[in-house]
Amino acid sequence: MRNLLALLAAVVVVVAGLGWYRGWFHVRATPGSDGHEQISIDVDKKKIAADVKEGVHESTNEVKNLLKKEGITSSNGMPGKAPPPAPISGITNSFRYNPDGTIEYTGEVSVPMPVKH
Repeated sequence: MRNLLALLAAVVVVVAGLGWYRGWFHVRATPGSDGHEQISIDVDKKKIAADVKEGVHESTNEVKNLLKKEGITSSNGMPGKAPPPAPISGITNSFRYNPDGTIEYTGEVSVPMPVKH
């Protein structure tokens, strides 16, 4: 439970720091006439939405480029199924990779005989 709270606190600190750096919000302290401080927080929702949309677009392009570099794309440019791993010489493989992406076990299965006492 303590680790979960620490993770949540770390996420809050990272988001707050990122928001401050990206200009998503501004905090202003104004002195009052009777000695009190008035603190106001201005949140720019349009900038947050634009930055998140831009980040999603950039990360999608990075993933597409990475998959294209690895040769894992389908005809429409979207990520496709990974090719089956190459067999290792000297090791018998009891699995077969089907064209539809499923894996089939082709080896033998033995069931032990019950022992009578």
